[in-house]
Amino acid sequence: MSEYSSDFDFLLSQDGLKSLILHNDGYRQIFLCINAIETEVGWINSSDLTERVPLVQRSVTIDTAPIVYNSRMKEYDDRFYSLTQHGFSHTYRFSFPKQFGSCFVLAEAGFYFSLHESKIACFSCGGVLEPTLCDNFACIQTLHATVYPACLLIDADSGSACNLVAQTLESHPNLYQPPVTEDQIRNEASARQTAIESGDRQGGNLVDERLSREVLAEQRHRDSAILRTRFISLGVVEDHEDIDQAVNACMAQIRLRLTLEQQQALRKLQRKVGEAHTGRIEMAQDFLQILQGMIDSPGIGEIGEVVATTINTLEEQDCQDHTSEMIDRIRTRMLFINIKDGMVNEFNQIEWLKLLCRLKLFFNEQALFRVLSETRVHGKSLIASGESTEIRGFVKNEFAKTICRFPHNQIVLRYGSLGRQHPDVMAKLEFRFKQLVNNRADFINYLADQITTDQGWFDFLKIHDNDFGLVQGKTESSADLLMERYTSEADGHSEQEVIIGANNVVCTRAQLLTEDCEHFIYKKVDDNWSKILLKTSILNAYHKCMSG
Repeated sequence: MSEYSSDFDFLLSQDGLKSLILHNDGYRQIFLCINAIETEVGWINSSDLTERVPLVQRSVTIDTAPIVYNSRMKEYDDRFYSLTQHGFSHTYRFSFPKQFGSCFVLAEAGFYFSLHESKIACFSCGGVLEPTLCDNFACIQTLHATVYPACLLIDADSGSACNLVAQTLESHPNLYQPPVTEDQIRNEASARQTAIESGDRQGGNLVDERLSREVLAEQRHRDSAILRTRFISLGVVEDHEDIDQAVNACMAQIRLRLTLEQQQALRKLQRKVGEAHTGRIEMAQDFLQILQGMIDSPGIGEIGEVVATTINTLEEQDCQDHTSEMIDRIRTRMLFINIKDGMVNEFNQIEWLKLLCRLKLFFNEQALFRVLSETRVHGKSLIASGESTEIRGFVKNEFAKTICRFPHNQIVLRYGSLGRQHPDVMAKLEFRFKQLVNNRADFINYLADQITTDQGWFDFLKIHDNDFGLVQGKTESSADLLMERYTSEADGHSEQEVIIGANNVVCTRAQLLTEDCEHFIYKKVDDNWSKILLKTSILNAYHKCMSG
């Protein structure tokens, strides 16, 4: 990169600029002042360039955290939304090979679609996905790791040697494009709005006795609210009025899909959030994400019932922290209902590490409840304490910063100090919690209970894991063959013997299927345990666990 000097007509290289600053007291003073740097090492000239003046020593904190290309696309949901709502799935996806054209696959790999710039880019490194690149690779993960190896999303040595490796920026060694600007964000929103209006002008046919342009106008209003909601959730919009407008728009959109009781429950929570004194914007953002999750869910009736049941336990006189806990419980529950979403790859097979990591977050949540239930202060369990809401919120926030991740990691507290425990109690809680979350056997038992008691999990594994389906199929075939001995046409058995024998086969079949499932789960967890801990733990806590 080159810059013009104010005193020279020619371009200076970076080395030239460095030399100019280092060997000219006036330029060096300007450089130090602009960058707010003060030091005792060396001297600079005063304003008249005749008197030498020492500078006061001051420690300077430098943020060395790597910068991502587009921080507003960090979340999977936002990338998926950009791919499904901005026209990629209808216009561009057919330019890519089949295994690269799935919105699920692209979003999971870190890519999103920019309508304004007509490109698919990685939010982390800015690497652009081109159809011509895809011809050289079997899957998007290999392409990403090979062509853009400096990306923070990929593991080292996961690519392969080729001559297509892109060059990173000199200023940002993990980026392949300069970070997006606010102008680009505004242009993206404008392009989105223009696309919607363009589609509206084409409307003129009747749709349910209304002009299609009227229907599209309603859709445009809803999409605008959703886009605003997304930007609010990413911290781009932080105005109370904007948040309220987005909440009202989402409430209007889902009103007709909920029962009257569910609508009343949501309005109750909306009112409680509006009354918050501390962290109102953060609470409103969480509430918006709840509404967005309900809008996006095909099973809104089930989620609506869960949300309403949880909200109705909230009393009118409860304080803000109870409202925060309610939001945390609802978001956690909604995430669990949708836990299987995005867990299947382009080959219709389960991505086990990703699924196990997601389940581990809920196991961590259960471990938190367990340790609070077991720990007693003044003869009473912490979970039964009068300040149980504040205690749970405080402890969860602390553990989310120092030990491990949860499905929903932060609870907004107004009276968080009430939850702070004596250092000895906190040390006891931390020690016991680490024991629980790092216990492989307990995690396996947790998974077995979740999966073997839910037929939906059995069906999901059989459909999306060939090995599991094969094992279960063999057991079922053996049981079917054994059952043939106890049919009404079977010779040599009395009616009572047939009934008892058939019942025994049914019980044995269920037991064997359960045991097959438990063995299968044990093997998956055993193969991935260290990676699961790494991906769900705070890094320093993980290293302490491994060294211990």
